[in-house]
Amino acid sequence: MIKFKVNGKSYNLKTTWDEVTIADGIKVTELTLPENLQKEQITMADLMDLESLIFIREVITILSGADAKDMDKSHAGDLIVLFKNILQLVLDLFNMAPLSFSPQMLKDFNYQGETYLFPTSQTFNEILIPAS
Repeated sequence: MIKFKVNGKSYNLKTTWDEVTIADGIKVTELTLPENLQKEQITMADLMDLESLIFIREVITILSGADAKDMDKSHAGDLIVLFKNILQLVLDLFNMAPLSFSPQMLKDFNYQGETYLFPTSQTFNEILIPAS
């Protein structure tokens, strides 16, 4: 989480998968990802584009809970600096195979004082699929 101030108010920007809720992810993916941010190599000029800046402001507002009116008073450069810290996470929300997310697999769980183990692999159509 990154702490930042806008208009004298403090906010916390969520920067990791552990901090982003499903509701946050839904709100972000309801936005339209600008074409400039869909390229393989994103430049500073791409980030400074008006459509990109509006998107960046909206994403930071969602992931920080900041007041939209306060975010309107932010300097574009400050928004871009914040956004660079969450760029991969945000792009992964729009990607079917996120690069920055790695699930943590459970190996066991306790139920009524008894420990149960999950399988370490499974076979599907004669293909062995590793569980971890």
